[in-house]
Amino acid sequence: MINRKRALILILLVGLLIIAIIIYLVWFKKPVAPTPGAAKPINPALIKPEISTSTPGTKPRNYQKYDVSKEAPHLERFGSFSKQSNYGNIEDSKLFMTKDLSAWVDTYAAKLRSDHAAQTYYDIETKALSFKVDNFDAKLGKATVIVATLRRESTEAVNKATPYSQNLTLGYVRVDDNWLVNDVRWANK
Repeated sequence: MINRKRALILILLVGLLIIAIIIYLVWFKKPVAPTPGAAKPINPALIKPEISTSTPGTKPRNYQKYDVSKEAPHLERFGSFSKQSNYGNIEDSKLFMTKDLSAWVDTYAAKLRSDHAAQTYYDIETKALSFKVDNFDAKLGKATVIVATLRRESTEAVNKATPYSQNLTLGYVRVDDNWLVNDVRWANK
C-alpha cells in the first residue's frame, strides 16, 4: 500500500514538473535573437514574381514553336456564343485570325445579331472532340485541320438544347512566325 502511494505521488510530481516546464517555455522564455551574419530561411510564399514593365502590344508574344494540339480551346471559344454575350466569343477569337478572316468575323457577328434579334435567347455551345491534321506544309506556310465537334443549340430556353455533331475545317497560314486561321468552314449538320 505504501508503494502504491509513493508511486502515485511520484507520478503526480513528474506530471506537475512537465506542466511547469511547458508553462515556462510558452510564456516566460524569450525568443533567441539571430546571430549577426547568420542566414535566414527564405519563405517561398513571400517571393513575388517579377513584374513586367513592358507595354503589351496587339501581337501575341508567344515565342514557342507552334503546337496544333493547343487549338481546341480557341475553337471552342469561336464555336460557342450567345445573344446574351452579344456574340463576343466570336469577336474575341480575332486575335488568332488573319486580317481577311477577322473582317469576315465582323460581318458574321453582325448577321447573327440581326438573324436572332427577335429571339429572347439564342446560344450555341461547342466542344472539340478530336482533330486531324489533314495537310501541313511548313515551306509554304499552310495547314489544314479537321476538328470533330459536338454542338448544342438553344433557341428559347437555356436547358432545352439540341445536340448535334458537326465537323469544322480550319485553314492556317503562317504570317511572319505565327500560324493564324485563314479559313473556317463548318460542315453541314
